[in-house]
Amino acid sequence: ARDLGYEAMSDVLTHKTYVRAHVHSATDVMTLLRLKDEFGFDLTLHHSTEAYKVAAEVAKRGVSAVVLPLGPRIGVTDDAMAGPYVLWKAGVKLALHTDAPVIDEKWLRLCAALVMRYGIPEEEALKMVTLNAAQIARVADRVGSLEVGKDADVVIFNGPWYEPKSRVDIVVGNGKVIYERAKEGN
Repeated sequence: ARDLGYEAMSDVLTHKTYVRAHVHSATDVMTLLRLKDEFGFDLTLHHSTEAYKVAAEVAKRGVSAVVLPLGPRIGVTDDAMAGPYVLWKAGVKLALHTDAPVIDEKWLRLCAALVMRYGIPEEEALKMVTLNAAQIARVADRVGSLEVGKDADVVIFNGPWYEPKSRVDIVVGNGKVIYERAKEGN
């Protein structure tokens, strides 16, 4: 009889797809890493709240992480806030997410500002919301950086991109200005 569960695992084990695991504790991260070692599947960690505690193990296996939203979370310790820096310093490719719809996407810049506050350089923080995110999602051939032949929307702010008080002045999509604050009267 056909078993869809086995078919899904077959795709994982033959690298037609990869495992994206929502995980928080360091113990669970290590369990996933051991399974990766045993079965050889591709793995990306999501949320990964305590992955910083085993950052060297994550990096050693070339596993990427999409890390939790930092600022708006209740009960996030200072160690966990510094976690993305620890992972980045160990060599883990990181992307940021907001956990939408739990936390609105508009706070993604704030998450990037917070990783900078904890030691990640601005250029790396920007990559975490652009190129790294596209590479981890495996769509970097189409988006994530400004290159000929890629789809791109460009946002121009009236100040630093990560600064919460900076406002969007212009948005360009598909080669055309699709929003201009000056024309909107805002």
